Amino acid sequence: RAVAGDLLVIDIGGATTDVYSVIHPPSPQQREELPAPLNMRPVLEPLAAARTVEGDLGVRWNARAIIEAADAEALGPITTALREYAGRVQSQPAYLPFGAAETGHDVELARLAVLVAVRRHGRPVLPNESPRALGTVAHLIGSGGVLRHTGERGRTSILDAVVADHAGGWPVPYAAQTHVDTAYLLFAAGLVARHDEDLARSIAVQVLETH
Repeated sequence: RAVAGDLLVIDIGGATTDVYSVIHPPSPQQREELPAPLNMRPVLEPLAAARTVEGDLGVRWNARAIIEAADAEALGPITTALREYAGRVQSQPAYLPFGAAETGHDVELARLAVLVAVRRHGRPVLPNESPRALGTVAHLIGSGGVLRHTGERGRTSILDAVVADHAGGWPVPYAAQTHVDTAYLLFAAGLVARHDEDLARSIAVQVLETH
């Protein structure tokens, strides 16, 4: 309600990776202006809002499962060092990366978790269903500690992987702007939304100004 265009929000956590999307089917006139195959009308229009919680894709408590899921999706090659790091942080969930190499491992775990989570969110559930219409997403928003505490290069690596995932089996956003909730504002907007929508809106739009 605060911005124009559809949204895709990814929250990378220690135990789960959650994906939220809000999409609005384009009008017939808007559909004609979209590139193929986004201009095809689905048989059934999807629900406007959707949320998926991937309980096996956490960058700490489920780090080994991220590697397993990435292997299943053929997202490799995955180095031995990354596999060992995933085992270490899963056995010590409070572990913080030390140095550039371990920071890079954290970013790569997050990148793989995001790719698998968005694939699961966007793909059709049943064989006769269409993928979720995420091709027209205008804003891709990332949240989570790994995004807040890594640098610009790490954030770009994680979020750009989503819009470049043309082999994932879901329609990749063709013109999305990326943002990171560096100030940790989305949760606050959600908490106050039922009580003061104007305040929630003013908090939420600040996320689009942080990256």
